Amino acid sequence: MKFLKSKKTSLIFYHGFYLKREDQQLSGSVKDRGIVEQLRHLPKTTNEVVISSSGNAGISLAFWSQRLGLTAHVFVSPNLSPGKKKYLQELGAKLYVTPRPLSGSIRFARRYNFPHLRQSISSWARYGFQSLGEELKMEINPEVIFFPVSSGTTLLGVSDIWRSTKKKPVFVLVQTAGHCPLARHLVSCPPAEPNDLATALVARYIPNEREILALIKKYGQAVVVTNTEIMEAWRWLKQGGIITSFEGAAAVAAARQIKADQHWQRSVCLLTGKYYG
Repeated sequence: MKFLKSKKTSLIFYHGFYLKREDQQLSGSVKDRGIVEQLRHLPKTTNEVVISSSGNAGISLAFWSQRLGLTAHVFVSPNLSPGKKKYLQELGAKLYVTPRPLSGSIRFARRYNFPHLRQSISSWARYGFQSLGEELKMEINPEVIFFPVSSGTTLLGVSDIWRSTKKKPVFVLVQTAGHCPLARHLVSCPPAEPNDLATALVARYIPNEREILALIKKYGQAVVVTNTEIMEAWRWLKQGGIITSFEGAAAVAAARQIKADQHWQRSVCLLTGKYYG
C-alpha cells in the first residue's frame, strides 16, 4: 500500500482571499491526506477496514479501498446527505446507518478484529495532514488560515508544520451556530440553529480538545458563523464558478465576517470538501 498518494491541490485567488481547493482531491475532500497515510501503514494482510464518518472520511476510505481491493465498512448517521450516501454506495462501501455511528463502528471493529481508521486519534492521519501545511507554506506562506473544524485533526496536522518556527500564521477555528463545542470556550456562540448546513462539522467527542484550544488561544482565534452567513458565502463562491461544500463556505463566511482581506494580504480559506447537493 506504500504507493498511495494524495493530490497536490490548487490554490486560487478570489476577491481578496486565497482558496485552497481540497474539494479537488481524488475522492473529493481533504480527508484523503489522512486516509492515505493510515492505509499506507496497515498490515499487508488487511482485507477489511472500518470507519465512522459524517461523510467525507467514509467516502475517502471507500474510494481508496475500492482501488486497493479492500472492503470498507462505513458507519454513518441517519442525517447523512442523500448525495453522500449515494456516492458511498457507488464506491462499494458496506454502509451501516445508525444514530450512534462511532460506538457502533468501534464495537464492530473489535468484534471482527478489523482496523478502525478513526482520524482523530491516529498519528498517521495527523501526519498526513502535514502535507497540506507544507504545500501552503511553500505556495504562499499564509498570514492566516481559516479551518472549518470538526474533530480538529486537519488543523493540528497543518499547524505542526509551523511548530518550530517563531512566526506562525493565525490559525482560525471556524464552527457553526448549530454546533460549536470548541468555539464556545473562546467566544460567545449565537443561539443554536436547527438544520445546520455544515453537516460534516458534527464531532461531539474531541480527543484532542485541550491541545486544540491551547493552540487557538496562543496562535489564533475562533469564529462562529450562522446558516445565513454560510449560504451567502456559498452563493458568492458559486457566482465565480466555485461550487464547494457548506463546510468550505463556512471558512469563507468566517473570513468575510472578520474582514480578513482588510487585515491580511495572504488569507487562506480551506475548501475542505466537494458539494454533493
